[in-house]
Amino acid sequence: MLVVFLLIVKWATCLGFSVEEEFVKTVEGCPGLYINDNIRLLNEPTVYTKYSQTIDVYIKKLLDLNQVIRLLEPYIHESLLIRYKQVTNNDRQGSLILFPSAVWLPEKHLYLATARISLFGMYNFLYATFYDSEWNEVTKEDYVGRTKVPGIIPITIKQKEEGTGPEDPRLFVALNNEIFVVFNLLGKDKNRMIHLYRFSTATFRMLYLDEHNGKKNIIEKNWTPLIIDNEHLYFVYNFKNLQVVDCTAENESCKKMTGNYDSKPEALRGGSPFVRFEDTNYYVSLSYTHIFLKNCNFYRPVLVVIEVMQEQLSLKMVYQSEPFDLKNRILMKPVTTYRYLSQIRDCMLIIPSSIASWNFKNNTADLHVTIEDQIPIVVRVEGFTDFVQYVINMYEYGRLPENANCAAKLSVKYFLSDSPRKAY
Repeated sequence: MLVVFLLIVKWATCLGFSVEEEFVKTVEGCPGLYINDNIRLLNEPTVYTKYSQTIDVYIKKLLDLNQVIRLLEPYIHESLLIRYKQVTNNDRQGSLILFPSAVWLPEKHLYLATARISLFGMYNFLYATFYDSEWNEVTKEDYVGRTKVPGIIPITIKQKEEGTGPEDPRLFVALNNEIFVVFNLLGKDKNRMIHLYRFSTATFRMLYLDEHNGKKNIIEKNWTPLIIDNEHLYFVYNFKNLQVVDCTAENESCKKMTGNYDSKPEALRGGSPFVRFEDTNYYVSLSYTHIFLKNCNFYRPVLVVIEVMQEQLSLKMVYQSEPFDLKNRILMKPVTTYRYLSQIRDCMLIIPSSIASWNFKNNTADLHVTIEDQIPIVVRVEGFTDFVQYVINMYEYGRLPENANCAAKLSVKYFLSDSPRKAY
């Protein structure tokens, strides 16, 4: 059906007919293709809540003080361990699992998954485990490089203050199939900086920019992996102008690239590691909008497609969608989790963190999102390949309108409209 439609579009274009009104909707001056009309949930998300339930079993082990001392001693300053001993068992139940991310390991036929565990609002750790293709946890111990899984990723910085530790992990594959996780971490100077953990060596390092190449930010967050070859570690440093940094060199600062960047999007705040769309120059990520409106911090997933011309390292923002409407598909169904979500707020946070897998031929993808900083789930969607191919075709035919600032505007409209909020 889609192929036939695209042939019709091409035929009409050759005849000089204007057919945009047939497939482009306009919302407050923002023309674009509606992602929610084309991508749908394939299964109920309750099928995948095992992801949060299994990590919950791990957290419950930490209620045993001896287990805590043994597991956390390498990572927590003695003063915080003393503080932990004073926390009641009820308080220790208040743990969160945030920002799940995963990659498929073909040699093991398993997913490697990570998530941030926030224990009792006191400590943050990155936890790694294996899952099979249907998101059942595989508890047998194994190694990815020199890193033992399942367990805490050994980021051996002694946490001295509550609320410190690694956050926002993004797993990705680079440099000839090596596994990395990029995350942010509070440094000695009290600034939050980007770090990179390498599974093959079980080591990590801080990624920093050469101050001579650009202004140093007080806080570095949301660097999005963009792997376009086997020789470089590239990150999209800033979505506003698609600024790219090269962090390949082990003992040097990251370098801002001087390529041609064509984008002026508003309100996008990082996203999942970019995934190459088949054998093309197009890369796809789930970014998210951050809108503050009516006393709400409003986060919603946005599908982003960029074009990368590798020789000149020029990037162009091809498409950014309206908010990906996962909320009523997820939240209208019961989601079992160790922490009961008692109230759904209008300004609830839904943050994407990973395109865990993408079966191009079957037109399906497994996506990680976190709801309200409480519930990490995996949703399997159908129509992902067809929709991205459709966007690319329209772009190459010159029929995809410029919509660089539309994600922000559509998010505001989405928030203010009655129907989406009633769906909560």
